[in-house]
Amino acid sequence: MGTTVPAHPVALHHPDRTSAWVIAMVARAASGGRILEPTVLDSRLSQLATSSPMIAGRLRGGHWQAAEPPIIEVISATNDPIPILPLHHFDLATEAPIRILVSADGSWLSLCAHHFAFDGLAMVSILRSLVTGQPEDVSVIGWNSRASSPEPRWPVLKRALLPADPVAPTGSVGGKEVLEVRTVTLSGKRITSKLSAACAMAVVAHNQRRRKPMRRIGISVAVGGVEGQSATYRRIDVRPDQPVGDLVESALGSPKVPRELMALPRAASLMSPIMGRLSDTILVSNLGRRALGAVDRLDFFPVARGRSAVAFGLTGIPGGQTSLSVRTRNIDPADTRAILDDAAEQFDLELRT
Repeated sequence: MGTTVPAHPVALHHPDRTSAWVIAMVARAASGGRILEPTVLDSRLSQLATSSPMIAGRLRGGHWQAAEPPIIEVISATNDPIPILPLHHFDLATEAPIRILVSADGSWLSLCAHHFAFDGLAMVSILRSLVTGQPEDVSVIGWNSRASSPEPRWPVLKRALLPADPVAPTGSVGGKEVLEVRTVTLSGKRITSKLSAACAMAVVAHNQRRRKPMRRIGISVAVGGVEGQSATYRRIDVRPDQPVGDLVESALGSPKVPRELMALPRAASLMSPIMGRLSDTILVSNLGRRALGAVDRLDFFPVARGRSAVAFGLTGIPGGQTSLSVRTRNIDPADTRAILDDAAEQFDLELRT
């Protein structure tokens, strides 16, 4: 990173400041095993911070500046780290953009990173480096794109005029996030498209139960990085009666990316009052299958933001388990579990077709 690196305009000017913008991952060993010895983590993190200084960066004056790596927190007494994940806002001026927790017995390792610094693929590389002890190039910075041109202005204007319907909020959760996971079985092709269709149907069913309309579904679909570049995403608007999977597949093949990935002016921060009208209904992110040393399962929780604040994540381990997750901010635990159960059931049906 050198002494300083200019921050992407998204980090400086994105109008959505209600979200904490924290991506979370939990890597687990097989039952009774361990994925690493916790005492080696400090030295591995130091090695990684030398080769990839962003891990120790601080955001100051519009630039990332090299500083000290984060302090690793060792957790002595918990079998499930999800309830204790540090998902609160980062102070990027004084705090490294990644938080690391590990169980004292080495059975799990958790990363929580700020999305303005890292995307999901970069976090996988960080995780693999910490688990295996082999430093990787983690220069992948979230929100970058090699695409030559942004999407036209019309989709943004149309979304402002005809906003996507949100997932109906439930209960009095007070903005507290709910994270749930299920184990699923994968087969066949077009996994991301079929997953998107399943998740869309799940939130439509949720809104029907709540007697709230779902006329337009806005979906952001993550697109995996290529040749070491960071992941991007595509955004589509569909009706519930349209072939969601086919439309997602078409969008994934398009080189056009959302405009904010190419440029985001300073004036974008003034858009906060209308951010709700531009929000997606759901976000869907499939990280694919990732070999991570002794890791048997990886639970992945993308950022849940906007009016709906509902995000689905999928990732698998070759020879290990595949995890489907949902993360919500305005929905109570019972309804969040129901949405994930519906998505998992619909996904299984989609995979059979």
